[in-house]
Amino acid sequence: MSQRTIAVLGATGVQGGSVVRALLKDKSWNIRGITRDTSKDAAKALEGQGVEIVSASIDDEQSLLQAFEMKESMRLFLTPRNNQGVQAIFAVTNFWEHFFMGATALEARDKEID
Repeated sequence: MSQRTIAVLGATGVQGGSVVRALLKDKSWNIRGITRDTSKDAAKALEGQGVEIVSASIDDEQSLLQAFEMKESMRLFLTPRNNQGVQAIFAVTNFWEHFFMGATALEARDKEID
């Protein structure tokens, strides 16, 4: 049986990074680290430890579909039986990011609803 693959969003951040470090010790998963900037030193360090690094953003649905290797018609989940894409996803969101980008609470909410 081949190893399962987990996609970890925010792999170079605090929360995602801690998940990646724990999974590297576990060794029962292939790890796909998802980050917005694959050129960061943190991304390169993870790659050196065997983590597959992929660029995607939670604000760009198409980039996420590609990172998860999902077909447009299979947005929610691909089962391990079909051996495509990832079998698990660890996701975090930066709720405050839009506030710090100058958006008001309502503008940030409307962006999230769209």
